[in-house]
Amino acid sequence: MSELRDTRIEIPESADLLFALLTDVVRRHQPDIEAALKGGPSNSFSAAAPEALARTLQAQGIWFQLLSISEQRAAMRQRREIERERGYQHVRGTFANVIASAREAGISADEIRAILPALRVRPVITAHPTEAKRVTVLEKHRKIYLQLLELESPRWTDREREALINSIRNEIELLWLTGELRLVKPS
Repeated sequence: MSELRDTRIEIPESADLLFALLTDVVRRHQPDIEAALKGGPSNSFSAAAPEALARTLQAQGIWFQLLSISEQRAAMRQRREIERERGYQHVRGTFANVIASAREAGISADEIRAILPALRVRPVITAHPTEAKRVTVLEKHRKIYLQLLELESPRWTDREREALINSIRNEIELLWLTGELRLVKPS
């Protein structure tokens, strides 16, 4: 397994790749806001037209979502690596981790069995109005995440890897062209 990782073609970190692709999309559609996306001087916002300001905020919003996707991918990769190298009981947040921690703290299996009937485990689903997103936007985020996972595979040729990267760029461009929130109720 480690030999496979050693021979794998290195790809840029996903956050760097996603930022470069977003910058490319912004450059093609609205080059005047590229500097702001890259952290240009904030005094340019005062003179910016409302539309340019709105597009800048849109670009930054897309960037934050892409960054979140990259962080989720990195966290999942880290969890898999921990499980692969040290075992499932070392993955934080799992029941196996809680039981292993209790065992290390000297709590016996009988004590845990005595506590279990009193526990109530229920899923809690929460949403915040600011997190409401169109289904089409969520689908694009999911596609980007899955394509980033595909890029990790060592099976792709350089040509296939470039096609995957172009596919991610296309999804980012579709995000740029799709409003994140519906402004009018669908008919």
